[in-house]
Amino acid sequence: MDIKREVEATSRGRKELARDIASFAIDGGTLLIGIEEDKENRTWIPAPQQLDGLGERVEQIATSQIDPPVYVSCVDLPSGADERTGYLVITIAQSGQSPHMVDGIYYGRGDRTRSRLSDAEVVRFHARRHSAGRLTEAALEEEELRDPVLLHERKFGHLHAVAHPVLGRPGMGRELLTSQNGLFSRVLAGDALVPAMVRDWSPTLRYASNFAPRAQGCSMHSGVLSGPGRTMDPEYGYGDPEGGLLDIEFREDGGIRLLVGRLVQMRGHDGDHSGTRVAADGLAIAYAFRLLAWSRDIAQATEYYGPWAFGVRIGGLRGALSSRVVDDFTARATTYDAETYQETTESSRDEMTASPGLVVGRLIGRLLRGLGSQEYWRAEMSS
Repeated sequence: MDIKREVEATSRGRKELARDIASFAIDGGTLLIGIEEDKENRTWIPAPQQLDGLGERVEQIATSQIDPPVYVSCVDLPSGADERTGYLVITIAQSGQSPHMVDGIYYGRGDRTRSRLSDAEVVRFHARRHSAGRLTEAALEEEELRDPVLLHERKFGHLHAVAHPVLGRPGMGRELLTSQNGLFSRVLAGDALVPAMVRDWSPTLRYASNFAPRAQGCSMHSGVLSGPGRTMDPEYGYGDPEGGLLDIEFREDGGIRLLVGRLVQMRGHDGDHSGTRVAADGLAIAYAFRLLAWSRDIAQATEYYGPWAFGVRIGGLRGALSSRVVDDFTARATTYDAETYQETTESSRDEMTASPGLVVGRLIGRLLRGLGSQEYWRAEMSS
């Protein structure tokens, strides 16, 4: 924790605050604005500040003057004498994208003060981030192997996604799995962040109405996955079984595993693109936002303030066209030239709350650019 008298309304003052926030973002911390240090008497003196707009100014500094941006939460503490003045508590959560720099310099923190990071320290922090990314990639590989439809038997391209609290406590999600009704409500709450345009792309969350205990937690899934041990029910008789695959697994460690079975499919036999593979890019957007919403909900329920790791993997993409572009008869669709898409990223709870579209953009933005559909989804990505 550090204490400052004020946030100076000068370029120097803004950069000074940015350096402090960047230094705290490595391990998390708190800044208290409105207290002056009396060094001679080794004590502290209240110095209430004008609160109107102060929190917004701090948030703007944290996102515009630090690279990568840091997302903070600010709380006003009005003074007793005048509620227009008081103190500002700035909470900086541990960032999964640390270290952060200001004016090309990376900052960290010692016991009492901030410091410039050495080249060796910067390399070490970046290596830690890459290690976390490799763990997420390994989780995606595991989910590919757990898929109930063997790779060579799939008619559709499947989406696998993972989320896990990087510094989560063992068993931190256990208490959230005690009620089937509560778990289904948690699943449906995932639509809180989803842009309206893609919320009803099938399969929707209503498909996941079946409950099953799992080795690592519990699952809400579509009826076709009611076979023993996360397998397809051979007697399921509604539509195309593989196309209805939806599995949302919440784990005792706070992690999430997701399977969507109809991300890439053959288009029907009408229109200019009949018989071609299309990728439901809007469906990928919807479930990326849902993954963030569930993670944010778990973080809040378990009082976890650390970083989250996310990963998404989509197969069967080679030769596919964007379904959104195909529906625009004036546009020329781009053929995707790779079989598999995979991406990982990390985010803080504050960023998931303030700018979920940025996180989704890091997670699936490259997919949209490869399909040539990024301009169609610009509004959804900026949410």
